[in-house]
Order: sequence, then structure tokens, then C-alpha cells
Amino acid sequence: MTHSKFEPMALFDQMTVGVCLTDNERITYLNPAAEKLLALPLNQVRGTSLCHLLCSGRSERARGAHSRHAVSGPRNLCSKNSSATFDVHYSRRLKHEIAGDERARDLHVRCHKIHPRPEESDTRTQLTLIEDVTTKTHLEKKQEDWRNMIAHDLRAPLCNIYSALRLMHENSESGAANGPPDAELVRIGVDNCRRMITLLDLYLDASKMAAGCVNTVLEALNVSNLVTSCVTDQAPLARERRITLNVDVPSGLTVMSDADLLPRVFQNLINNALKFTPEDGRVEISAADAGEGGVQIVVKDTGPGIAPGGIRHLFDRYRQAKGRNSGGIRGTGLGLTFCRKAAKALHADIRVESKVGEGSSFILRLPTPAARRRRLDTVGQG
Repeated sequence: MTHSKFEPMALFDQMTVGVCLTDNERITYLNPAAEKLLALPLNQVRGTSLCHLLCSGRSERARGAHSRHAVSGPRNLCSKNSSATFDVHYSRRLKHEIAGDERARDLHVRCHKIHPRPEESDTRTQLTLIEDVTTKTHLEKKQEDWRNMIAHDLRAPLCNIYSALRLMHENSESGAANGPPDAELVRIGVDNCRRMITLLDLYLDASKMAAGCVNTVLEALNVSNLVTSCVTDQAPLARERRITLNVDVPSGLTVMSDADLLPRVFQNLINNALKFTPEDGRVEISAADAGEGGVQIVVKDTGPGIAPGGIRHLFDRYRQAKGRNSGGIRGTGLGLTFCRKAAKALHADIRVESKVGEGSSFILRLPTPAARRRRLDTVGQG
């Protein structure tokens, strides 16, 4: 077989998608991208069956009963159908870009029968396109894990609300409560409703920020007033966990920030500290002039701390540092992701300092109004 009917072959050579030509089920051509995806050069596989190659390279995961990749899928290439599309988990000890280790690739394969001329209706020439969808599959798996965590976290407050309302209903039917509803049951319902709203807000805010859809309005804000308001909101959780909240914020500190976004960053940092501080522990919120036109706010806890290897992934959307889940605490890891994205939108910096067994300090550095004016003046002059 010659390839004159499919010239210019140079076009295939430049494509990033793998291209394979077969004649009577046998490989006659692989472009460089296909050679890389299959981890085999053309001179080693010319004349062999592409179906057999994909089947032999299919990993054990793809052969398992729980895989969505049909075991018989690749053999559709050799059928007399005009086309076939399938996925295969292909493994030939490939070094993968995401994990940095040897693992299989997820390949999306599309096979099309070619009719170079109308009279050649019985041709067995086929063009197969092979795409590496490993990154897409990896991200879809992470997104699914995150959705499962969100569902898990929403279920807990919902069950608490249901239990509180059910008890109130049973009391009213039995006549056990002739007066107003039990205040404690109402409090449980309200607190858990607030938890659900917070989780949904985090989900929506992180998604908007990832898409670049959040607008900020920067104005001069008093740090003491904002911190005091946030601490008041978090005080019930601190009392419930018997945690002492200490605040040391001078009254004269002012930052240039967004009046809606910055309080939510404070709320998340304080709530995060309370979650990972054991009972009878302590959370300290302090602020000071950091010089060079900046104000530094620190939220310090007396929790279990974070190992050095976990700090670098702490702000990742789907990650929660190992060692911080003692006491059955389990979260989406979304709150800190929100804080990092919000800090970027506010022209601020956020970092963490921690030692295992000694707690963690989350440090937020925000520009002052004077620093913001100097920056704008500099940009204007440039």
C-alpha cells in the first residue's frame, strides 16, 4: 500500500493527536505523536495488528469488571463497521506528567474507515486517531472526589436539622411542650442551616474565582472592626469546643481591601483554626504594622500542626493536610483554597508556618491605603 492518497503525510507528522493508518488490520503508519502515546516506534510495529497492540497494552484496571472500558472494545477496530470509538487504559511503563511516576495512560481511540475512491467500497483501510485523555480523566476523578466530600459535609448538618425539627414535631404532637419550641433545638437547627449555607457559599465562591468572575471594590477598611465582627460570629463554635479566642488588634490599623471579600477570608481562617484546635485549646488573632506599606494579620492555633510535606499542598482545592484530621474532623479543603484565591484578588499574600505538635499560624499580609496609592501612582507614571 502507498500513502499517495493521504498526502501530505507531513500534516500527520505535525499533529499532536496520534494518527495510525492500517491496511487490512495491519499498521502501515504511525505519526510521532502516536509513537509516543503507544511507547513503540513504527519500525517495531509495522505490519502488526493495532487491535492486538491495544489489547496487549491494556492495563489490569481496564480488564477489571468495574472498568468502563469494554474488554472487547479494541477488537471493534477490526470489524466491518464504518467506525468505532472507545477508551482504553494503556500501560507500557510510561512516565506520566501529572504524578511524576510510572503509570498507565488513558487513551481515547477513534477509528474511521477510509474510502479513497467511491469504487473502493470494500477497502480495509482505516484511519485511527489516538488522544491522551489522562489529564482530563485525572481531573474528572478529583472533581468527583470533591463533589463526594461536599455531599458528605452537607449531609451532617442536614441530619442535625432534621433531628431537631423531628423532636420539636414529636413534642408538639404529644403535648409535652405547651409553651414555645425548645430553644436548644431551634439553636441546633439554625446553626446547622448556617453551616450548610457556608459550605454552599464556599463552593460557589471558589468556582467563580477559578473562572475569574469575582469583581472587587477596594476601599479603606478598619482591621479591628472587621476582626471583632468575625470573632463574634465564630464565638458560639469556640464556646461549644471550649476554645479560648484571644484578639490583639490595634484600633488604628487600616488596609485597602474589599468590604465583602476580606471578612470572609477572616471567617474562614478563624473557622479553620477552631476546627483543628482541640478542646481547651487557644486561638489567637493578632495584627500589626508590617512595614513597607503592609499590615500583617496572624491567626494562630494550638492544633496538631502540619508536617513540612503537607504545607505546600495545603491551599490546593482537593487537598487537606495529613495529620490534621484527628478527632474525626473532615473537610473539603475548600476554605483555604478560597482564602488563597481571595488573597490574590485583594493584592494580598497568604502563607502558613507550622510545626507538628505546636500548632499553625496563617499569616495574611494586606496593603495599606498609602501603599495602594503609591502603587497606582507608579503604574500611572509608567
